[in-house]
Amino acid sequence: MNRNALILMFLGIGLLNSCISLKSEYPETTFYRFKQAPLNEQITGSVPGTLQIRDFVIGDDLDTDHLLAVWDEENRIQRYYYHRWIANCADLTSDFVADRFNTIGAFAQGSVRSSSMILPDYILEGQIIDMIAHNHDDDDEGLNYIHISIHISLIKREPLKADKAILINKTYSKKVNRKNYKVKNIAEAFSLGMSELTDDMLLDIQEAITVERIK
Repeated sequence: MNRNALILMFLGIGLLNSCISLKSEYPETTFYRFKQAPLNEQITGSVPGTLQIRDFVIGDDLDTDHLLAVWDEENRIQRYYYHRWIANCADLTSDFVADRFNTIGAFAQGSVRSSSMILPDYILEGQIIDMIAHNHDDDDEGLNYIHISIHISLIKREPLKADKAILINKTYSKKVNRKNYKVKNIAEAFSLGMSELTDDMLLDIQEAITVERIK
């Protein structure tokens, strides 16, 4: 093998190693989900009937599986490409609410999803208005946090009536502070916020149904 061929061979090996090295530098994608936090102690029982939880809806600007954060000083949105939810926010929220209601036995005959063939006594519809983290370069308390805002409607199913009986039409919001702007504490804060917000919703739902049943 002549000198020029050897030079070309070594150059080729160097380029190949460079390409392999570049590929190996891509960070691994981390996936997150909402984890159930401890139950609000005010929730102690269940109400009669079955609740159908319809798929929550969400605006196009938040309809993603990427974690999102706004840098408050710059009003700049950051999309974390390597930190993602295991599903989009609307599906995660719908499943989380149904799982929490069923785990604590909120309804005597259970909480079901839209795909169920069971005819429910009540229907819950939800719209996610806001679900984003807020980042700040400083670590002062209250500067880094998550915010959730969800509007719900609770409907009593009355097949023989044309008008819907709406028992609740209300927006719920929750803010949870984070230690700093690090992405790894976003999912933990959302889990706590979603748990507390869901419990707030449930307390109002059970109260509204109880009042409606004694009329």
